[in-house]
Amino acid sequence: MSPRLIFVTFLALCVAACGGSDSESPSDRPVRGGGNQVQGTAPVSEPTACDLALHPSLEWIACEAQNQLVRVEHLGLLLEQGPDTGAAFMQYQQERLEAILADPERQPNPNLAAVGGCPIDPRLNHFPEAGGIVEKVLFTSRAGGTLSGHVWATVEGPAKRPGVVIINGSIFACEEVYWHVAQTLAKAGFVVMTFDVQGEGMSDQFGESPDELEQAFA
Repeated sequence: MSPRLIFVTFLALCVAACGGSDSESPSDRPVRGGGNQVQGTAPVSEPTACDLALHPSLEWIACEAQNQLVRVEHLGLLLEQGPDTGAAFMQYQQERLEAILADPERQPNPNLAAVGGCPIDPRLNHFPEAGGIVEKVLFTSRAGGTLSGHVWATVEGPAKRPGVVIINGSIFACEEVYWHVAQTLAKAGFVVMTFDVQGEGMSDQFGESPDELEQAFA
């Protein structure tokens, strides 16, 4: 397989993970289920069988197969929103370059998530226009690396709200993959944080001496 084909395949999987192919924004879809509910928020659904599947097990394998089928179903997003996805990728690279120029000590060294860009779903770029708040944040990892993320909320809502931190679930997974979840939870009354783990996306690859290699390739 050629390097170009590998890159295109990775790009397609990244976009597929970012959302569906319909025109409705993923964050506009209703929160399903009843069960547990935090006061002042939308209902939170009970865990499904796949949420409780043990690894390794036949049940887990079946659930993972379902997840992969959903990815295949969403591959059409690349073709349907190609120009918008390309524009989002270029904006991502511009913001990355500006961050490095503004702070030379930042080290979001080239990695597959950053080079591939893990293009965000273009439909998720308009959250502030729909009454949302998104703020960029920087914080320091245990190893001394600068980690980059975003905090999501809505303009309207109670002064005190429950918080959720979304942790990337896989290697080569940048925070943009989870933005539709963050926006959905924010609309449901939560304050949500997404971020790039160390060595991914806009976060530093390395920490500070003598711990510069800790978490660098996690």
